[in-house]
Amino acid sequence: MIRAALYLLNILSMTTSCNNSDHALMLRCNLLLGASIIRDYDVIQCQITKILKQISTKKDEDKNYETALNYLIFPQLF
Repeated sequence: MIRAALYLLNILSMTTSCNNSDHALMLRCNLLLGASIIRDYDVIQCQITKILKQISTKKDEDKNYETALNYLIFPQLF
């Protein structure tokens, strides 16, 4: 499940015109996903959602990626 979520984040980073700060945000998302293995899922989910919303070049399809990412990591919330 974590591997699928990381793959989805990579797709998101490739389909969004990222500037340097956006790449840093994507790296933070990846680090949080790694940390989610040993930390509280609710805290990690909240942090990932906040980071994804900071990406400056938000497109309509990005919302779909965000929803899919949250579903992959936190299916119990749906």
